[in-house]
Amino acid sequence: MLNGYLLPSQGSMIYHQPEGDFTYGILTYKSVTYNVTELKD
Repeated sequence: MLNGYLLPSQGSMIYHQPEGDFTYGILTYKSVTYNVTELKD
């Protein structure tokens, strides 16, 4: 929980095929930035 909001900490990208599921990505969040006005390189 951050500032009263429930945030996910991880996620998976799964392609559901007839032969079975295929996970093609796993994400873990390291940080979250709010109200961004400028993009950083």
